[in-house]
Amino acid sequence: SSGINAEYGEVLWTRLHIDPPKEEVIVVWGNPEQKDRLENLLFTVFNVKYLTILPSALCVAQAAGLNSGVVVQFGHGITFIDVVTGGNTIVHSSSVAMGAQDVTQNLLSLLTQRYPDLSDTNFPTRKIMERDCFASLQLDLLPTSTEYSTPIHSSTITLKRERYLAVEPIFQKVPGLIAEALKVCPEMDIVICGGLSNLHNFNYRLLNELYRLNVPKTVRIFCPPNREYIAWLGASVIYFQDDFEGEQGLSLNDYQANHSGSS
Repeated sequence: SSGINAEYGEVLWTRLHIDPPKEEVIVVWGNPEQKDRLENLLFTVFNVKYLTILPSALCVAQAAGLNSGVVVQFGHGITFIDVVTGGNTIVHSSSVAMGAQDVTQNLLSLLTQRYPDLSDTNFPTRKIMERDCFASLQLDLLPTSTEYSTPIHSSTITLKRERYLAVEPIFQKVPGLIAEALKVCPEMDIVICGGLSNLHNFNYRLLNELYRLNVPKTVRIFCPPNREYIAWLGASVIYFQDDFEGEQGLSLNDYQANHSGSS
């Protein structure tokens, strides 16, 4: 669509200062089902000279130093769960349409029950979520009267149970998918990434939920540094490997030759 085209144009030309017909472009991509669509967009609309699409789960594994394990990527509107083996093969994939934007929306919905006017303002919900929300380890023991004041513009609102209730839907869906992934390789460790994973106690709560699903107690969760950007860090590691060039990419000429008969 024109909206997607404009978005990629903004990234390539304005933010990265790339002239696509003259450059080699590497894209870190989480959804393999849309790979063909992405290739078509970048080759036919932007005339990219050379394109490499790297699965984001493999990039995360590389950056985390994980040869085999479960990679869980908490994105903006989707969470990917992939089982990586041998450092370069994905043997199981699943996803759920839930991510940071859902926690943000949950937080706003909960707060507007006490502050109705928030829905009519430019309330910085995402910023508040990232700074003040957390994962509760024991919901039944956390007092409902807990308050936390946050300055907003020239006024102050009080965050109560919303700080952790906004995050709860994540733990109702994601742990089950991780447990299913672990059935492929039960003793694997888990690496989590994405900005949502930075929330306080997030990894501990996730591990508790997995133990409730009878995941082996030997399973560990790793939280690497810079995990908001770890997929891109991993892509740079892969790019500088000796066997990278010519193995995973596709040139514009080859793409056009392969699709010369397509309508």
